[in-house]
Amino acid sequence: MKKWITVVLCLIMTFSVLCSFAPSTTFAAAKKVSLTINGAKYYGEVKNGKPHGKGTMKWTNNSYDPNDNVYVEDQWITKTYSGTWVNGKRSGQGKYVIEKPYDALETYEGKWGNDKQNGYGVTIFQHGSDEEGYDVEMGQFADNEFVSGYTGYSDVTGYYMEYLDSETFIHFDLPYRYAREFLSGNFKHGGDIYGFIYQKKQKNGVIKGAEYRKSMMVAWENSIYEGTYTSLAKLPSSKYINGKLKQENYNMSDTSSNTGIIETYKYVNGKGTLVERKVVAKGLANEIKEKISGQLFLLRPHLGGFTKTFNLMMK
Repeated sequence: MKKWITVVLCLIMTFSVLCSFAPSTTFAAAKKVSLTINGAKYYGEVKNGKPHGKGTMKWTNNSYDPNDNVYVEDQWITKTYSGTWVNGKRSGQGKYVIEKPYDALETYEGKWGNDKQNGYGVTIFQHGSDEEGYDVEMGQFADNEFVSGYTGYSDVTGYYMEYLDSETFIHFDLPYRYAREFLSGNFKHGGDIYGFIYQKKQKNGVIKGAEYRKSMMVAWENSIYEGTYTSLAKLPSSKYINGKLKQENYNMSDTSSNTGIIETYKYVNGKGTLVERKVVAKGLANEIKEKISGQLFLLRPHLGGFTKTFNLMMK
């Protein structure tokens, strides 16, 4: 009997000792404190006097934000970051909101590294109470710059969608009435797209592609280019190198008719030379429509990304 009592007492003492070393709930929870750093207000977890862990920083007038290396000097602008920190710098997952006058907002939500947007994220630009819709960037960022993925924006004529990676650039302009239908994969009205660019970097590094522009308002803005480019991007940052450009101009000498003038330029090593100029009764619109319709299959692998971007634009 004494032996059993001794065993029980030993067990009780061992349990008591172990419990004395177990951290309490209060001690285990990270301590949150308030700090003022370069005029900005921080509340959250800290280490060695710096934001570390989860926390929120708010920049207002006369505070310094190292993300864009400037002081906030506009009393109407407020910046807020909520997310993870490492040794005083934004790192990991976080949300960054810039509030501007007239309900304008710029929001980035995604990965951070070394106090900047680095990794996958989504930026949404809300223009303000006097404008509808949003501009969207969805993809990879490097040091605050969008470098690859999907973008979308709009104006009074329609929607503009783009995709960019290290080997491909796509741009197309969608009329409002066919946007949902088109993004679902139904290209019945695909020829009504009024702008299409497709560029692809070849194994030898040469960027080949085509550009078709069909004006909604005036025929003399119609154009076709097929050839090579200086870079993966739409004009003016990307320029023609070797190829053929056809563009339609209004016939100023005969304003009573619907005739136009089509000029054809041959590009060699970045220099365009006029090789043909003729007056036509029918312009480039039908040819552009056929060209675009024949290229739409190139969009199918990206319709999921374009649809997600479009839905963010419409939120």
